[in-house]
Amino acid sequence: MSSLLCLIAHPDDETILMGGTLALLAQRGVPVHVVCLTRGEGGEVGEPPVTERVGLGDAREQEMVAAVRALGARSLTFLGYVDPTVGPGEALFAPEHDPVMLAGQIVSCIRQFAPAVVLTHGSNGEYGHPAHLLVHRLAVAAVASLGADAPALWSCAAAYRTHPYPRLSNVDDPADLVVDVSTVLDAKEAAALAHRSQNALFVRRRSLAAGRPLAVRETLLTEESFRRQAPGGADDPFATWLGEAARQPEAAETEPVAEASVDFDTWWDYDHPDVTEGRFKALLPELPADSPIRLELLTQIARAQGLQRRFDDAHRTLDAVEPQLPTEPARITARYLLERGRVFNSARQPDQARPLFERAWAVAGAADQDGLAVDAAHMLAIVSTGAAVLDWNLQALALAERSTQAAARRWLGSLLNNIGWTYHEAGRYPEALSCFERAAGWRRENGGGHAEQVARWSVARALRSLGRHTEALAILQKLEAEFATAPEPDGYVFEELAENLWMLGRLDAARPYFARAATTLAQDAYLVDNEPQRLRRLAELAQAGA
Repeated sequence: MSSLLCLIAHPDDETILMGGTLALLAQRGVPVHVVCLTRGEGGEVGEPPVTERVGLGDAREQEMVAAVRALGARSLTFLGYVDPTVGPGEALFAPEHDPVMLAGQIVSCIRQFAPAVVLTHGSNGEYGHPAHLLVHRLAVAAVASLGADAPALWSCAAAYRTHPYPRLSNVDDPADLVVDVSTVLDAKEAAALAHRSQNALFVRRRSLAAGRPLAVRETLLTEESFRRQAPGGADDPFATWLGEAARQPEAAETEPVAEASVDFDTWWDYDHPDVTEGRFKALLPELPADSPIRLELLTQIARAQGLQRRFDDAHRTLDAVEPQLPTEPARITARYLLERGRVFNSARQPDQARPLFERAWAVAGAADQDGLAVDAAHMLAIVSTGAAVLDWNLQALALAERSTQAAARRWLGSLLNNIGWTYHEAGRYPEALSCFERAAGWRRENGGGHAEQVARWSVARALRSLGRHTEALAILQKLEAEFATAPEPDGYVFEELAENLWMLGRLDAARPYFARAATTLAQDAYLVDNEPQRLRRLAELAQAGA
């Protein structure tokens, strides 16, 4: 069987960008050879450090030896270039090199291993890394120079619409193949863990987005995507080797986005704002520079940056929008006002946010943009105090209920939840229960899922406040059974089970739930920062009477 040559810039690129595919091919008997430009001397030293900076190249070389062994590769070759250290502001660099000499080395490697397929970096260097761009450019030149003897050339991290980490995809390389590597995830994880010095880097951004520490395995792509850059002089066996593990994306997954099809609300993944930011940034090149939709897209990039607490970045993005604001469509002005206000509010500056939300409410209402108007009223409720909180929420609910626009009506579940909690905090428990029950019904009729489970949990919480503990337990026990097969336990369900059992005098039954709630909720960054006394109480009750 002909071989495959993987040509990359740094140790770990082979694993993070295409490790599953390499492992899959190795399992199927394809000889895999890895050639790496540098030893990664400019990377991180690890947390805790695995070595001093002066020894990082040696350490990463050994890490990569273990990684390619885990993936099943036959050989590993380093070309001997030195990876520059990351500069101020996370500036990245390509190593010093002679382009002609480096292209010649790549040609020599191709002749040595005689691959039918070469895999390398994409045309955008994934996230624009200069060393990735260098390897891509010279790989293309080297393959082209071989004429009829050239192997097929494929690039990794190709773009498709549902790519889970769009920041790592090449926006100018629409995917020709998407490969399911879930069956070899153990091998890919072993390779990733071998890169000990880089493990903290692998999980840092994803953990921040998830709001909890993630294991390396949780951050690994289970789908890898590739673009055919050059067909090669002979038949291209890449897709044949991959067989049923590979699919060709449908046209809708890779075709340029028409402005009319950009529904920003449905493109959002609020649990992973970094993913959403990358997704929106990948759209930018597809929209004309003078497009109003492009301005609207920038407001959503700012929102994603704000949710990552990168407030300065968010303001700079919005600063680029402000001088270009058109008089029409007014929707974009409303979007800008909302997102500028949201950044101020997230930075705990509600007094600066409030007038922006008030203007957004007026602009959206005048433009018949009910969804944005509801959003503005909802944000005004958040920055308000006293009776104004309920007043703004009720105004938002009334507009959402009477509107025929889907963008407004999709707010109903959230608004009923918010109003329920406003009533609950005011001690108006029967009204809170009514809102929560309406929210649960709306969620059930509109997709169910986790949002509907949260709504049922809220019903149980209101029942506890009303002293209806047996009814609350019936709901919570069903939720406990549903979450038993979930990837993560739900500490809030454990907490409510414990509190209701405690109030019913079932102390022995309550104590284990208090313990599980204390352990699980201790990972909740919001509670750690804002309600440490609640966490202390859970831990104390877990030991009460023991």
